[in-house]
Amino acid sequence: MRQQRPVWVYLLLAALLLGACRSATTAEPTATGPAPEAVRTAAAETANARMTEMAAVTPSAAPATATVTINPTEASPVTPTLTITPTVEISGEDKLEFVADVTVPDGTTFKPGETFVKTWKLRNSGTSTWSSGHALVFVSGEQMGAAASVPLSTTVPPGETGDVSVSLTAPASTGSYFGFWMMRGPAGNNFGIGSTSDQPFYVQIVVAGDGSGTAVPTGTSGDTVTDVSLAVDNASVQDTCPHTFTFAARFVLNEAATVSYEFEAETGFPITLPAPSTVALGAGVHTLSYTLDFNDDVTGVARFVVTAPESVESSPVSFSLDCQ
Repeated sequence: MRQQRPVWVYLLLAALLLGACRSATTAEPTATGPAPEAVRTAAAETANARMTEMAAVTPSAAPATATVTINPTEASPVTPTLTITPTVEISGEDKLEFVADVTVPDGTTFKPGETFVKTWKLRNSGTSTWSSGHALVFVSGEQMGAAASVPLSTTVPPGETGDVSVSLTAPASTGSYFGFWMMRGPAGNNFGIGSTSDQPFYVQIVVAGDGSGTAVPTGTSGDTVTDVSLAVDNASVQDTCPHTFTFAARFVLNEAATVSYEFEAETGFPITLPAPSTVALGAGVHTLSYTLDFNDDVTGVARFVVTAPESVESSPVSFSLDCQ
């Protein structure tokens, strides 16, 4: 029969067994593989090799080019800057007819420096309406202190007449003076009297020490042709040569007639003069202009002669040139 051990023996055995288990658990294992640092170094080398391999087989990507599509409806609006050049509207043809001297008839005398207003009555014989876009402009002769351009202050429809005025000052020296004027349209075109609208109308005065403001009588008058006169711009001139003298002839027809006329001049040596003319004209005032060109000193006298329907001539006018 086996002898039964005491309980304390069993408890002692259990304690010994438990201690042995703990010792086995905490004991350092025996290294059988590579150290941890070696493992990490090998992994890094493997990764680097792999990246080098991928770089060798992966082509370099070309730079990306962005393509932008703008929706016109969403784009910011652009406000253009415009330079507007006004255009001149030409409504018709510019033409005129001389009707009368309203003030200062040809040959009116004034004191030196005396001021006056010259007014012409003109008929609009064209198809355009004269307005503020039209102007009275100085073209040659003695300007007499006037502005070079005077805008019209009234409106003159085609077929109507209007008064055109300019303020003038008599020159300081005595003598006969003559200024040529024309009209200018909105487009800058000058127009005047005559069949081709290229002849100026004029103002002609005499400056005397005791100016009377009255007109000097003109040449002999007939029944049909009256008030024949001739004037020259700057009758006595000191100027560089060549120089051009401008003459203006004027006469009145009291009835329609076929008129023959000519310009005469004498200088003491041969000169070329305009050919005589014969023209059918209506009743009214008619004006003509002539020019003489000289390259040397000259002293001369000129006159305007109407030979038909009756013979009437102007008073002679003298002119002289001293070339500088």
